[in-house]
Amino acid sequence: MYYTYDVKKNVANESKHGLSLEDALAVFDDPEFVKLHAKRKGEKRFMGIGMVGGRLCSVIFTERGMETRLISARWSTARERSAYRG
Repeated sequence: MYYTYDVKKNVANESKHGLSLEDALAVFDDPEFVKLHAKRKGEKRFMGIGMVGGRLCSVIFTERGMETRLISARWSTARERSAYRG
């Protein structure tokens, strides 16, 4: 499995959310990582919640064979933090 993201989207995401997609890839290393289905028509997308630098981060991603493509990332909302904690 390998991870990818759009370089231009990375710049926009960091500007908008204060979190780069590159840094957000760390969510996949969290042993407590939570994977949920994201509501979206068309391409199947997922939301992942995990720790990045001591804070909870939520990412939207898609899986294409062996590739996991990161679409967006931001710091988790209260509802997402609750989902992570179970």
